[in-house]
Amino acid sequence: MGIYVSLSIVSIVVALALVWQIRVRFSERGSYKNFTLIMLAVAFWTLVAMLEVISLNSAIKIQFSKLGYFGAVSVPVLFLFFSYEYEGKDYLLKRRWMSFFWIIPTITLALVMTNELHGLIWNEIYTQHQSGKLLILHYGRGHWYLVNTLYGYTLCVIGVIRIIITLKRSKGLKDHYIVILGILAPLVGNVLYQTRMVHFDYAPPTFAFMCICFAWAIISGFFEKKMAVAETIYEHLEEAIFLIDKNEKIISMNPYAAKVFKMKYSGEVIAAKGFFPFWGSLEGNLKKNMDELFEVSLDKTGETKWFSVHISSIGNNTKYPGWIVSMFDVTDKKLYQEELEKERTAAETANVAKSHFLANISHEIRTPLNGIMGFTEILAGTNLNQEQTEYLKEIKNASHTLYHLVNEVLDFSKIEAGKMELEKIDFSLSELVLSAVSLVKHDVKKKGVHLSSNIEVGICDNVKGDFIRLKQVLNNLVGNAVKFTEKGEVHLAVIKLQENDKDISLRFEVADTGVGISADAQKKLFEVFTQADNSTTRKYGGTGLGLSIAKRIIELMGGKIFVESEEGKGSRFSFEVELERSQKDTIATRESVDCIEEEIAAAANRRILLVEDIESNRKLASIILNRLGYTCDIAVNGKEAVEACSQRKFDLILMDCQMPVMDGYSATGCIRSQASLNNNTPIVAMTANALVGDREKCLAVGMDDFITKPINKDQLKSVIEKWCN
Repeated sequence: MGIYVSLSIVSIVVALALVWQIRVRFSERGSYKNFTLIMLAVAFWTLVAMLEVISLNSAIKIQFSKLGYFGAVSVPVLFLFFSYEYEGKDYLLKRRWMSFFWIIPTITLALVMTNELHGLIWNEIYTQHQSGKLLILHYGRGHWYLVNTLYGYTLCVIGVIRIIITLKRSKGLKDHYIVILGILAPLVGNVLYQTRMVHFDYAPPTFAFMCICFAWAIISGFFEKKMAVAETIYEHLEEAIFLIDKNEKIISMNPYAAKVFKMKYSGEVIAAKGFFPFWGSLEGNLKKNMDELFEVSLDKTGETKWFSVHISSIGNNTKYPGWIVSMFDVTDKKLYQEELEKERTAAETANVAKSHFLANISHEIRTPLNGIMGFTEILAGTNLNQEQTEYLKEIKNASHTLYHLVNEVLDFSKIEAGKMELEKIDFSLSELVLSAVSLVKHDVKKKGVHLSSNIEVGICDNVKGDFIRLKQVLNNLVGNAVKFTEKGEVHLAVIKLQENDKDISLRFEVADTGVGISADAQKKLFEVFTQADNSTTRKYGGTGLGLSIAKRIIELMGGKIFVESEEGKGSRFSFEVELERSQKDTIATRESVDCIEEEIAAAANRRILLVEDIESNRKLASIILNRLGYTCDIAVNGKEAVEACSQRKFDLILMDCQMPVMDGYSATGCIRSQASLNNNTPIVAMTANALVGDREKCLAVGMDDFITKPINKDQLKSVIEKWCN
């Protein structure tokens, strides 16, 4: 007993002395609050346990045992809180969570004080040993005693694990064995008592020993090492760090922050409002009480610097409630972004310039091409000898080649700009196939190549989709097949993949026995401006845009295009698309085509106003209109067109867009706005402009339709049928 009492007295005195020492040394920080409470609880527990041991009265010993529980139930909870405090995560201990940990200790204290009524703590108490001045009582362990013991051990084990993990992270575990020894002491003491190997409860003095070990570590600065590491990082970090308290005062900043703001800082408290030039933005984010990230521009000595500002709320339950404001220099990143923006703007400007150039070059090429192709067609209908017919055929071929070249460039421009729009119209599959085959019938006849086509039995002929674009793709594939096939055959097939009540999936195949394509060339065949090799361009001509455009069109339709080829044996190009089933009657459509001539004849009394400034174009259009049986009035600019419309009613107006005096857009606006005879007359744009947006521009000013030059008889005939009949 003497050893136990002496050990207890020494533990109490040393513990209280260390409490006083810690409070003196660390009072300015408010640090180690939970550890101080542990030491006070252990000192009280040890004192009461010692008084219980030396008491010779059973009733008094029981009362001291009850009082000892105030310390015994507090130590595990406070020890867990200390482990969070030591780890630097005491901000996680919100008040509502802290209250939760005190529920079982509170119940235990209530049961201890009323144990005589239920025996849940001690189910029996009797004298185990008595000799002279020594009285030892046996306390039988009740059910709640076991619950409380398990709870206390659990909290202590969790706290020990957290402390050991933190020590391991700081690489201080092996160098501070005394801390580990202090942690193990209460465990050993309690095990000895619970197993009845000793008569006295050594838990209080061993807990006191643990506290002494921890107090030594605190006073010697061991637990401050993490703070020293943090301070080292704080001092040398290439990032401006500010600590702002809840009163919006800067209470600390690191050297880099002082360097950024070109000042000397010696630890004084500074009002944040007057210090930060961007306080307006910063204050708003501070008041949100949440982490924020934004950029500010700081202009010092004529040099603009950009900083990414990060705000972290420390919270009200920590030692330093307020905010940490960090500023990271992102000037290089900002300059890089600005450079990228300049390059993007320059690219957009160049793209606009390219579009304008294409529009101008298109207009300049199409205008004379309109005359060449139109008069070639008219000339072909006159009496020519064999030699003249051959020359005319060459002119026609050359002009058509130029026409397709211009169209390919313009189509590519539309696709590149993402403004190629598809339409859905009813059409006949057989008509689509026939048009593709008819286009090359003279070439295959000249070469002696066999040309065939087939539509799988059972495929509905009436479908809905973009007839013009599908025809463009097929024309390209069939044209290429004929171009690269010197002997053998070219075959076009349409195969059904699947079908339902609304849609039908088809595969179009174009196979030939031509020169074929090497495996390497196939990999880049659908790239822009690509052909199998340079000799292909020299021998066969072409821009290298055709297949690229075909691929983009099919992809716009939601389909895929494929190629299978072996050099010297031929090629097979195919594409798969899904089309809607049409409800329109093909027979009715064909009947209407058969009646065209009758309708045109019946419309001989129709009057059309032709507005065109270029004489050759006027002459060409007039000849075509007269041959179709229409009466044609002429205006050479928009002003004359407006005057003519105010004097006579017309059935249709063909309007050029670019003209001197008054252009077609302005003339259309005047005709539509005036209460004239022709404010409801159909106006069809007849222009050499064919870029993205040209059609929309015409429709926006009040025109009803849009055709591009060069014009031909079939084109004019079609638009007249549409608007005059």
